[in-house]
Amino acid sequence: MSLVIETGAIVPDANSWVERATFIAYAASKGITVADADTADVALVKAAAFVNESDPALKGTRVSRSQFTSYPRSGLVLQGFSWRADEIPELVKRAQMELALDVNAGVDLHNIPANPSRPKKSVGVEQAIDVSYFGSDKDVQMRRGSSGLALLYELMGPVRMTLERV
Repeated sequence: MSLVIETGAIVPDANSWVERATFIAYAASKGITVADADTADVALVKAAAFVNESDPALKGTRVSRSQFTSYPRSGLVLQGFSWRADEIPELVKRAQMELALDVNAGVDLHNIPANPSRPKKSVGVEQAIDVSYFGSDKDVQMRRGSSGLALLYELMGPVRMTLERV
């Protein structure tokens, strides 16, 4: 698999905002070894695809209807700073790299596991159904502490709901 890097110029067939060498160096700075170039490329492409799936919730709007990735965006303000429509914010690149680290660690981004340190609780309903979940009797939150997800949430705008009248 080869990477096609989106630079902000609406690159045809783009599938990443981060170059392989940058990702491998980023992983190494965190003490993580990426097995090889193919592994790095797959992780980066999966991470970028995951960010792209959040497109409707991301701040700003796509620059062009023909762009392959969610970024660049126009009208984009992140952490109090405006970004030009031909720039890829560093926050986007960091989110992609953190999500790629999750992929590299074997995490399925679409099925993020529950926190294994939480106690498992089972409830049965007289021979009808058994339900198991993690947590205590208090409210249960099935969140995993992923830096990639936290950064992705920073890229998202407020939730917009539209209600239709019937």
